[in-house]
Amino acid sequence: MKELEYRDLLLTVWTDPTPGFYSAAGWDEFGRSTPPLQIHMPFDDPRFVGYVDTLDELNPEQLQYVGARLFDSLFQGDLLRLYVHLCEQTRPTETQVLIRLKIDPPNVARLPWECLYDTREAKFLSMNSDVTLVRYVAPRAGEPQPVAPRESPLNLIQLENMTRLARAGASIVPAMPAFYFKPRTFEDLADFVAGRVLSVMGIPHTLFHPWPTSDKRGQV
Repeated sequence: MKELEYRDLLLTVWTDPTPGFYSAAGWDEFGRSTPPLQIHMPFDDPRFVGYVDTLDELNPEQLQYVGARLFDSLFQGDLLRLYVHLCEQTRPTETQVLIRLKIDPPNVARLPWECLYDTREAKFLSMNSDVTLVRYVAPRAGEPQPVAPRESPLNLIQLENMTRLARAGASIVPAMPAFYFKPRTFEDLADFVAGRVLSVMGIPHTLFHPWPTSDKRGQV
C-alpha cells in the first residue's frame, strides 16, 4: 500500500474588532499566506442555527446546507484561491491537502466544521479523497495531550495520524483494557481505560492499582 503524503494548509479564525465579524487567514507549507480577511458567520440565518442545534436529526440535504454555509463563510477571496491552488497543485502528485482548522472564538469553534461542504465540487470535505480535514489545537507548554483511539483494526491513515500526533507531543493511550488486575465486571475494564488516561494527565485516581513504577504518573 502506498504511503500517503500531505501538504499542510493552516486556516485560523479569530475575533475581529468589528462586532459581529471574525477574521481569517491561511498559510500553506510552501510559505504562501493570505492577508487577514473579515468574514461573517451565518448566526443570523434561522435555518442554519436551527439545523446546528439538531445536527443528529438532519438528513443529507440539510447537512449539505449547514456545510455549504460554513464553507462559503470561510473560503472567500484569497483564502478560497489559496485552497483551490493547493488542491490543483497536489492532485497530479497523488498527495492530499491537510486542512488544519484553528478556531479561537468558542461560539465559532463549536460549529460542525466537520460538515464543510464544497458546493463547487458537490462534496463534503471529509469525504473528498483529495482533502483531509482536522481540528488544530495548540497544546499548552508541558501539558499532557492524551489521545485514546478505540477503532480496531487500525488502518494506515489512522496509524500515520497517530504518528504525527506522537511527534507533536501527544501520548497515544489506546482504549485497551488489561486483565492482569483480574477484572470482575465490564465496569472494571472501563475504569482501567479511563484510569490510564487520567494517569497520563497526572490526575490522581483510584480506578485501578498500577504495577509498581518510578513514573510519577503511575503509568503501566
